[in-house]
This record gives sequence, C-alpha cells and structure tokens, in this order.
Amino acid sequence: MIPRPQPGLIPSAVRPVSFIARAVPALCAIALTGCQQLIPPKPISVNVETRPWKFGRTEGKLFVTPHYDIHTTLKDETMLQILPTFLETAHQLYTNLLPRHETSDERSSLFVFQDRNQWDRFTRQFAPTRAETYLRIRSGGYAEPRGTVIYHLRRRNYTLAVIAHECLHMYVYRNFPPRTVPPWLNEGLACYCEGYEWHDLTPVFTPGENRFRMNAVRRALARGTLLKLKEMLATDAGKMLLFSPDLVETYYAQAWSLVAFMIHGGKYDKAFMRMRQELGTDRMRQAMSGYIAAYPNSHGQPMSPGEALFRAYITDDLERFSAEYGVWLKKLSQPEQNPWRLFTRTPNPPAEKAPISLAGDCLDENLP
Repeated sequence: MIPRPQPGLIPSAVRPVSFIARAVPALCAIALTGCQQLIPPKPISVNVETRPWKFGRTEGKLFVTPHYDIHTTLKDETMLQILPTFLETAHQLYTNLLPRHETSDERSSLFVFQDRNQWDRFTRQFAPTRAETYLRIRSGGYAEPRGTVIYHLRRRNYTLAVIAHECLHMYVYRNFPPRTVPPWLNEGLACYCEGYEWHDLTPVFTPGENRFRMNAVRRALARGTLLKLKEMLATDAGKMLLFSPDLVETYYAQAWSLVAFMIHGGKYDKAFMRMRQELGTDRMRQAMSGYIAAYPNSHGQPMSPGEALFRAYITDDLERFSAEYGVWLKKLSQPEQNPWRLFTRTPNPPAEKAPISLAGDCLDENLP
C-alpha cells in the first residue's frame, strides 16, 4: 500500500514551501514508446566532479554538476550512477517548461539521504523553524529555496519521481519572485515532471506515463469529485491537505491533467507557452491587475491571482474551457485508451528502443 497524507496535518498558514506528502508510485514505466518528448531521447554529456561528504559520522558523496550540488548518503551504486544525469536532464525540462529571463551560475542543492532517520536529523538542523511541519510528512520530501531534501523510498523510481517533482519547486523558488507562479501551475508542472522512462542511460520525461495521476483522475471522474475550474485556480495544496486524502489526491492529479491538457490538447498550447514565457514580467503583472481591477468581486470574494493569470493568458471563457477539458479527461479515463495518444500530435509515432525500468531492486544488469 502506498502511504497517503492524513487530513489536517499541514495547515496552509505554516506551509511556506512545497512538498510531496506521500510516496509516488511507479510513475516511470512500462515501455510505452512514442510519447511526445520535451527532452529528446538522446544522451547528454554531464561533467561530474565527485567529492567526499559526510553527514555526522555517516560517509557520503557530493556530486558537483553544472546546475546542482548533490549531497547524498545513498549506498545504492545504481542510484549514485544515474543521479547526476537524471538531475541535469530534469533541469533541461524545467527550463523548457519555465524559461528564465535571467540566468545564474549558482548551483542548486539537493540532499538525498539513505533513510528516514538521517532525513529527520538533517531536517531539524536545516529548517529548525519548520521542522515539526516537515517531520509530519509520511514519505517523500520537501523543497526550499536553499535546497531540496529527500530520503530514499522503497524503490528507485519512487525516489526519482519525488526528486523530479520537488526540484521543479526549487527551480521556481530560485528563478521567480514570490507568488509569481500560482499554486495550480506550480503543482501541475511539478506533477508533469514525475513521469519518465530510461533509454540506455538517458532519462526521457514522458508525462503520459504518469499512471498514478492518471488513475487518480479516473477515480475522481467516477466519483464525480473533480474540483470546479474556478476553485482549482484559486486553491493550493496546503488548503487541500486540511481535507480528505481523496481530495488531496484529486487536487494533485487535476493539477497534472490541467497542465497536460494545455500542453498536449491542441488548442491552448501557444497561449500556455506565452503565459509561461512572461511569468514574472511587467507585462504579466499588468495583464493580471487589469483582470483583478475589472472583476473586483466574484461571489463576494476578490478574484484570485491564479484565476486572473489564467483568464489573462488562456481564456476568459471558463465554462467553455471546462467543457473541452472535461471531454479530454473522459478520453483519458477510458481503460482501453493508449495514454500516449493524448500526449502527441503524431498519428504514427516512430518506434524507439524499449526503455529500462528502475522499479525493481535487482536490475543492475540493465546498466553497464
């Protein structure tokens, strides 16, 4: 059984940063080739410097790559081998999804611990004022502007999916002003980064392979518990965590599917790209302020920044968008549907070499 968050554990008032409060199940996958790839399935060259590192009395390693300082006490040689390439490939995906207007030479810090006990002790030192909140996380990790902190879960693909999710949040913290990226977009993009495959030693990010989020969408459709678009645009995971685990699951899955629909649905991709390109700019702020000024009250409440951003860039017709999005979700929910068909516009995608799975504990023979 996959651990899930319990309601009421993480009040939004004390949730300044993002985290995954549960282990993400097998998101990478079965060999489902042909998905549209934002990161081409070709090897990348990563310059890695390896240094000794210690946490307390525990010996570890520090991998220095162009964009990351990866501190780890992991003992799994396969994980140690693939982490630098995985992180640098993920970084390419982040910059494609959220282009930066200014670049920095400062590397981001990632801490990956061998077990929960090490993670707990480090968290108390690293974030003492928020440690009690983080220590309630049942499994997974968290991200702050100073670094992402993860511990190794039961399987490699669980851990890598959490890393990809949380490092997207760290990328947002480090490259955009506070409150620039609304929660629905921040969480949706982070979940979008969870699905991946391995082609030889190169990770290929495949959003259509996120079966955990896809199945959660199917369950919400069957139960009729999907959030209304206006509510989705206004809320965040911190508020959702005050409610039932099913609602938390639905929120994350719906954020994933909302982003995936705009990228792959065929109608809103250009508008969505323009929105992501202008995040944090004066043009974006002017566009949002115009909507907030034009609609000072909506059902007795001011329009949320998340809704204002969506209306300014995607569409002002929330009802029509919801109907189109609903049709796409129903296609996604069909058990016989090959998910990649909703994530590509190529009717006959070329065959590729079957990817390597890292879900097992005895797959080192797949790697040279």
